[in-house]
Amino acid sequence: MASGTDAGRCICAEVVRGVEDAAYAAGLEVMLCNSDLDPDRQMRYVRSLLQKNVEGIIMNSVANLSRKDIKHIEDSGVPVVLLNCSSKSSPFSTVCADNYRGGEYAARCFLKNGHRKLVHLTGPKSPNTAVNSASSTSSGKPAINTFINVFKFV
Repeated sequence: MASGTDAGRCICAEVVRGVEDAAYAAGLEVMLCNSDLDPDRQMRYVRSLLQKNVEGIIMNSVANLSRKDIKHIEDSGVPVVLLNCSSKSSPFSTVCADNYRGGEYAARCFLKNGHRKLVHLTGPKSPNTAVNSASSTSSGKPAINTFINVFKFV
């Protein structure tokens, strides 16, 4: 099992830990590749992992895969799980957060604890960053609207 990702992101560390714990319990090892948000580096790692005959790839993709890359990975027969990637056209399994409901939960926690003035900060606009998570969700609703919807009843 292998993981391709940007290892510097906080949430990534938690995901990698969970993957490693589950793999260890199943008698597998995890190889971690840090793409450092570089799409070319990401695909270099994927090609290298496929050459090493890994049993699966869990990928926190930093860029949209080209049709050629998708075909190459598909043809390998290696199972792939994409994290935080909700493309309906992807042939790979995906695991995605429900950012809208997560935003609602966060807003309700803030309210419950007496907080009424919030600031929403995000990082650079690139695939799978907080900006994209904040700007759209699997339901197509802007996640920031969650805060507005919850707070307008206060």
